[in-house]
Amino acid sequence: MTQQEAYRRQAGSDLRMLDLLLQQPDRAAPDCHRLHYLQMATGQAAKAVVHALGGDLPSQGYSHAFVRSLVQALKRGAIAAALGWSDFRQYKAMLESVRPLLHAVEQLRPTEDLYHPNVEYPWLERGPKGTDLWQVPADHSFDVDPRSRRYTNLIVFVRRLLDRLDELATLRRRPASRH
Repeated sequence: MTQQEAYRRQAGSDLRMLDLLLQQPDRAAPDCHRLHYLQMATGQAAKAVVHALGGDLPSQGYSHAFVRSLVQALKRGAIAAALGWSDFRQYKAMLESVRPLLHAVEQLRPTEDLYHPNVEYPWLERGPKGTDLWQVPADHSFDVDPRSRRYTNLIVFVRRLLDRLDELATLRRRPASRH
């Protein structure tokens, strides 16, 4: 299996888990779990697309920075056509509308900062009188609503990227030849 296919398969698995979690009531599946799978699926899909288009992945392939560069990598007319868009201006506008959503989802990942809210691990928050209080993702109300229409559209777009990954790979940028 290629690296591109491995990322595609993992992103597809993450999306299937997200679908299951979206069907559950909040008391059974807090949003942190839905958001975790959304964050993982977008990250894996971004890596699959970057690889398909000929971008460099680190040897470990674990960097979360790929989501930030995904929108820029997709701004090509041939890519729009491969994804089924006939109007390139509308496609670019859609990409720009997705950019803040991808950024918000990317910010849900854990960092080394113990005060950074994330969907996976408890974090510290400054309480009254300067005391640190532990916060739990399962109890936290995140600014990202995975059931909103905006995020539903993002999920549809990520699925389309995965479904059309082979077509995108045919558009891989080739290194410039030296003469």
